[in-house]
Amino acid sequence: MRRTRIFLGVVVVLALIACGRIVGDDQGGETDPGAGRAEDVIGGVASPGPTPDGPQALGLRIGDPATVSSQGSEIGRITARNVRVRTEPDTSLGEAPEFGRFVIVEIDAQATGSGTFIVGPLDFWLLDADGQRYAYGDGNALFSVGASFAHAELAPGEQVTGDLAFDAPDGSLELVYAPGLDSRVLLSWAID
Repeated sequence: MRRTRIFLGVVVVLALIACGRIVGDDQGGETDPGAGRAEDVIGGVASPGPTPDGPQALGLRIGDPATVSSQGSEIGRITARNVRVRTEPDTSLGEAPEFGRFVIVEIDAQATGSGTFIVGPLDFWLLDADGQRYAYGDGNALFSVGASFAHAELAPGEQVTGDLAFDAPDGSLELVYAPGLDSRVLLSWAID
């Protein structure tokens, strides 16, 4: 059990380091001081593609598709399709929820623009009525419930569907999509 938590901690730290890195040039020279800025980031990784505009659709209902746009042009579409709740782990490495329950959300993301649409599990988190955030990887959900939504760099027309798992308390929650290092909320869905 302790080894699982240590392993999880190492994985999360490595993911956060990878998401926040600044990329140098191919010649091994100076790092570009502008590379990796929040305004150059989509989905938590440096990207040459467009940066999403500010808040676009808040308070959606589960099943409602939402458009992500940049500079007035659509770059992708995200739908939170289905929500399931579990109170027990479904994997052999799993532990009971730390915060009360596992909330599993089926996510569908599609690149609808002319460039790459980057999306990943670290772009999403839950928010409770008191304003507390529950991110992917918080609590015991990561190894306790099978989550299949992974980081994806989608070319125009490509689509990915998978489950995100969160460990969160009972009560009303909001699923938030806030890509990038600055975590500006672009989309949200109500979860009752």
